[in-house]
Amino acid sequence: MSNIEFDLYHLSAFTTGATKEEINPDYLKQSATDAFISFFKALKECDHESDTKVKLPKPTVSIPREKPLPAEKPKTRWEQFVEQKGLKFQEKEKKVLDEDTGEWCLRYGYKRANDPLARPIIEVPNNENAEDPFTKLAREKKERVAEQKKREVRNKKRAERAIKEAAVVASLKGNKRKEQIQQALDAASHPGSSASMNQFNKVKNKVGIFEEGSSVPKIFDRNKGQKPKLGKK
Repeated sequence: MSNIEFDLYHLSAFTTGATKEEINPDYLKQSATDAFISFFKALKECDHESDTKVKLPKPTVSIPREKPLPAEKPKTRWEQFVEQKGLKFQEKEKKVLDEDTGEWCLRYGYKRANDPLARPIIEVPNNENAEDPFTKLAREKKERVAEQKKREVRNKKRAERAIKEAAVVASLKGNKRKEQIQQALDAASHPGSSASMNQFNKVKNKVGIFEEGSSVPKIFDRNKGQKPKLGKK
């Protein structure tokens, strides 16, 4: 088994050398398994409450990803504003002290600290038409959740619109480049663009400014083809 390399991180064994001898596959499996067990026993054990765990070494073989990298999550309007202004905020602690239980609980989410709905008793003002405080808190929570959902949908639509606008701009830039090239070709083929003023160049579908076989420019009549005005012949 000296010519076999082991990658404990990926739990794999392989060899790059060719052999002409026919070896029993069961023997190879058993030998590789025994080698893996001996390698695992040599690894340093980590402290754990219930089981014995070991820290695997770094991989020796780089395995490509099966799926492409996930697309970057589009930034919300607030995140874009913070980035443009260069604002920096101090990160809040994830856990805070719950005044009712005296325990450290999460600031937000399930079983969060100081949750008014988790209190068994809520004081209400001395008013006959006072609304049930638990019903009011539950309704306000639903409204906040619904508003957050609306913001998420709005941010998603804004991100999709930004992607489409970027694609349109890229397409317009490509079309503009084509138009510039066409304009340059038209200018290059225009009469008078060469040193000989295109006397010896044959330009298709272009109106020349010289008479055929002459170096004197043509004189164009502006009134040619127009209707005569009253009182003039």
